[in-house]
Amino acid sequence: MADPGTARLRTTRPIAAIVLPCALGAATLCSAAGPPSCPPAWVPDFAAPGLGDRIRCFAIFDDGSGPALYAGGHFTTAGGDPALRIARFDGRTWSPVGGGMNNTVYDLAVFDDGSGPALYATGDFTTAGGNPAQRIAKWNGTTWSAVGPGLNDWGRALTVFDDGTGPALYAGGWFTGTADQAVAMGRVGRWNGTTWSGVGAGMSSAVFTLRAFDGHLHAGGAFQQADGGAATYIARWSGTQWQPVGGGFDDWVQSLAVLDDGGGPALYAGGNFFNADGAPAVSVARWDGGTWSAMDGGMNSIVYALAVYDDGSGPGLYAGGTFSMAGGESIARIARWTGSDWIPLAEGVGAAVYALTTWDDGDGEGLVPGGLFQVAGDLPAARIAMWRRCADGTPCPGDLDGSRSVGFEDLLLLLSAWGPCPDPPDPCSADLDGSEGVDFADLLMLLAGWGPC
Repeated sequence: MADPGTARLRTTRPIAAIVLPCALGAATLCSAAGPPSCPPAWVPDFAAPGLGDRIRCFAIFDDGSGPALYAGGHFTTAGGDPALRIARFDGRTWSPVGGGMNNTVYDLAVFDDGSGPALYATGDFTTAGGNPAQRIAKWNGTTWSAVGPGLNDWGRALTVFDDGTGPALYAGGWFTGTADQAVAMGRVGRWNGTTWSGVGAGMSSAVFTLRAFDGHLHAGGAFQQADGGAATYIARWSGTQWQPVGGGFDDWVQSLAVLDDGGGPALYAGGNFFNADGAPAVSVARWDGGTWSAMDGGMNSIVYALAVYDDGSGPGLYAGGTFSMAGGESIARIARWTGSDWIPLAEGVGAAVYALTTWDDGDGEGLVPGGLFQVAGDLPAARIAMWRRCADGTPCPGDLDGSRSVGFEDLLLLLSAWGPCPDPPDPCSADLDGSEGVDFADLLMLLAGWGPC
């Protein structure tokens, strides 16, 4: 019996004899085939019925049963059932995560401390799964545990970074040390799997976001000094000290992301600011390694989240927040940067976006915003939604390998299945026209759908 995930292999006819018509009589059709019209859209009923209150963060983690989407925030229900400030979505159903936390979860990250990958959460909680955990906790797939003595004040950001001595988990927030006051940490701390340490002298005020770029760890937040020197709202760690990033900003940085738009990788910042490097740059700006630049006039309110997603037209930067205008146009709280201007995602969402990530729920990768909204486009969406190409259910005949694109791998699968279909229950996925056999009609259907779904 053939493997259910692949087409049945047959060798009853030479492949060259099947391909030949495409090289001769069908050449015009083959060259004319192009991508079908399949614009991105909001996915109906994604993760319904959603969350009971706002989402602040996401992470993708495999607890041994497959990758799943984890959400953290203020909520106490997920999918209509109790889930205290953190929940797991497997693509079909929501479930609680080990009893959850007693207060808000602000960020999530996956880190391997040598005992295997685990999910880490930070926020303003003091218990996780009913056990003491001072504002940071570790989920190994079955139980929550404390991360050393924890933090003495709120955690707001987590990331994994290798400073040359091996990957470590970095935390940012309002804290100034460990919860037992044994280790001083100026709003940024490093966890190597066994102990906490400070990262330089740290910052003068809170850190809200951490991101690696150009081989250095970058931090954004509410601070105006780093290691005792001027660094207005953004700084980078050289390995020995914190340094300013250009002239910085005039107000808080809430989010950082990295995108290569074809001109090389660049760092993008979103937040509350109006100026970067002393020049106008409202709520969002781009750092090319030497200077900050504005982005089409920016937004009329705060950018809380940035992420990179390919909607079929190439990787792009997406911004979410509380704004209702972007680039001078009416754009509701979520927008895509084309490289020259901001464009909407249909009608946008109905209220604030605080988190963005990408995830494949089994039907293709999509952009997932989370926040306070209850509408995405014209669809109900309880604090979570997905934006994805072919999201409206547009069929994609010929995508035999499930890659959301019709190409040579699909062609080879169809050719290897040429002839009568096998008896059930063996699959015959290459029979695109339902004729109980794979023939030229199926080949023409595949060619007509050539390209991205």
